[in-house]
Amino acid sequence: MSALNLLYPIPIPEAKTSIEFQDFIPARKKDALLKCSSNRKIFARALSDTETSLVNAESIGVTGAKYLVDLFSLAEICTTPGVKITRVPLLKWSSGIADEKKCGKMDEKAFKNFKDICHFETVMTGLSVASVHLAVAGFSLQYAKETGEVSEQDLTHALSKVKQAAALYQYLVQYNARLNCNAVQMQVPEIHPSMLECFSKYALLCLNQVSLELARKKQPVIKRTLLASIAQQNRIDALGVARSIVQASLASGGAAAPDSATGGGGTASKPAAGGASAAPQIGQQHRILIAVKYHCELYAQIMGVCAPGWMAEEAFEAQDFGTAEGWAKAAAGELEKLRGMKSNDVLGGIRSREMKYWKGKLQEIIDDNSSVYYKPVPDNLPPILARSIASADGLKYEDWQKRSFDIADLQLEIEGEDEYGQPQMRPAREGQDVADFVQEADISREM
Repeated sequence: MSALNLLYPIPIPEAKTSIEFQDFIPARKKDALLKCSSNRKIFARALSDTETSLVNAESIGVTGAKYLVDLFSLAEICTTPGVKITRVPLLKWSSGIADEKKCGKMDEKAFKNFKDICHFETVMTGLSVASVHLAVAGFSLQYAKETGEVSEQDLTHALSKVKQAAALYQYLVQYNARLNCNAVQMQVPEIHPSMLECFSKYALLCLNQVSLELARKKQPVIKRTLLASIAQQNRIDALGVARSIVQASLASGGAAAPDSATGGGGTASKPAAGGASAAPQIGQQHRILIAVKYHCELYAQIMGVCAPGWMAEEAFEAQDFGTAEGWAKAAAGELEKLRGMKSNDVLGGIRSREMKYWKGKLQEIIDDNSSVYYKPVPDNLPPILARSIASADGLKYEDWQKRSFDIADLQLEIEGEDEYGQPQMRPAREGQDVADFVQEADISREM
């Protein structure tokens, strides 16, 4: 089985109830609705597959993308004047990040109208599709065990998948602003605006992670100082995402604030040494996020080694041996911190690659200056200018404009119309002349 590399996957939510759209939407022609119901069943079946594999992830992505287009079409029914949906389906999803034993199950009757159901379905389906895009990207990156290298072709494919994920997350952040999520945010914290924003930031970090790996392939065209700047920005972003994960967990009821009791399901924080307040912690309700947070912190530390390491290499190549030794010592200090951190399965190969390379390279630079060139080492090194390769500005999710069917094809039953789609004639008033009644009916049609 292929392994995930570089990119830690976001757990995928799962649909727990079926929806038969043709049973709830008043339409004379139901073929399109039957197709929507079928697409949802296929998508839900893919979600329920417990195997973690590239094949399953791709299946979820394909079926989910098709169902999303159905949902964009169904949403138009909610804005069609005169359509009255008096009965709504039971709806339940299970969270990918919340512990059901601690947070409870989602109430099947949480949403009372079809518009909110369509909205919630769209967000949860979109989250699933975006998450598997990241998973497919991670599966695509197969690093060679001996060298720690990955092919440019794999990186390019992974980059395209991460772009799709980041664009979809960004769209969902904006789309979700329309929904009141209070009724389900404890059981399904993914729906909370803070959590969605956090996922969006994480996807952008993933985009820059893959972009940096791809940029390394273009040496010596790309200078090491540029690589150092990118690594520095990735470090900042990774630490920012780690903080955002805690804040999002706190906002959606899964973490405890400093010095707080465990009310709301959080885990109480212990006072820090010296009487200082402890930072908020992720509670056991969202314990899966603890692994994602640590992944970001571990990646940040890897970048903490690479950024000054590349500065050292660039200075050494420019024969500025004293500055090179200064940067090498800074990187060596960060390398010691990295050595003290536990690895994880996703970053294990990358961590080993960097530790092996920099251990030898940094010592070589330090030894060369201290024993051969004897150039003075500066007391202070300039800050590394952080620079990002990818930004949210260029991300566009275009599929929201697609439709799987035309509303007119359904021949919706509109209040005030008969079975042929014509205005219903009210019965004549008692004693009213037939000619007057017909004339009134003609006038009402013209209006």
